[in-house]
Amino acid sequence: MTETNTADNPGTLQTKVSKKWLVRTIGFAIFVFIFGCWGLFDAVIAYPKRGINVAEKLELEYLRAADQNRSLDAASIADPAGELAKLRDKITQQQMTSPVEAARLQWLSALDTIGRASPEHTTIADPRGRKSQLEEVWAKKTPSEPLAAWDLPLQWGITFAGYGATAWLLLLIVMVKGKSYTWNPSTQTLGLPGGATLTPADVEDFDKRRWDKFLIFLKIKASHAQLGGQELRLDLLRYEPLESWVLEMEKTAFPERALQAEAEKNAEAQAAAPSTADAPPAPGAQTDKPAA
Repeated sequence: MTETNTADNPGTLQTKVSKKWLVRTIGFAIFVFIFGCWGLFDAVIAYPKRGINVAEKLELEYLRAADQNRSLDAASIADPAGELAKLRDKITQQQMTSPVEAARLQWLSALDTIGRASPEHTTIADPRGRKSQLEEVWAKKTPSEPLAAWDLPLQWGITFAGYGATAWLLLLIVMVKGKSYTWNPSTQTLGLPGGATLTPADVEDFDKRRWDKFLIFLKIKASHAQLGGQELRLDLLRYEPLESWVLEMEKTAFPERALQAEAEKNAEAQAAAPSTADAPPAPGAQTDKPAA
């Protein structure tokens, strides 16, 4: 809590942003930022690398099938997009009969998943040399798990969600820091960020239906010049010491509520305290002994 001493409002108090809320919000912003970075790494590096690994193994399977079919020299594909559409149409019409076509479909589908179903990745100048090269590589290499069609879009979704949430939280911090409430203890006048002021006499009800969420709703009397008939939502977690000011206003406006709350508090304290009858005697205390 800070005190501003100006010529216009001497002794008026002003809220500050709650350190607890600020630390928690910054911590969550860091968490979602890291979450977004994780999604970006998977979308740009990890998943494409895994997809290339899978596509390369399927390319070898395709070249093997073409070699067994004695069509290896014609294995190069100049129009992968058109070929993929044709093969998928055959699958739909249940016309896929050639093992070479099945292997070609798997290879092109794997390339399409990672955005590589283009001529520069399917044109093979020397199919036999390429097959020999891949045979040597995959004699020592372990294939990766194939990517599902939604894997890369999901990682991009994680990226945008993480970075979007980070930006929103940072904007929220700026907006919260740009607002403040003021308090005049002598008149119990609460100054709102918009410039309006409230006294206990202006409030029809202090609604605590979401008190567990550090929220309170003030029902303003119709007679208020600026806010008559409105319900104001105050976030007591973000600003200190706004909660104590609001409770002071409620105590003045509804003293019977304060007495009831105090009675309930005392009752809870008594219920929680151990009974003196059941408590063990203090060390050195004398106790009644039975007569001999």
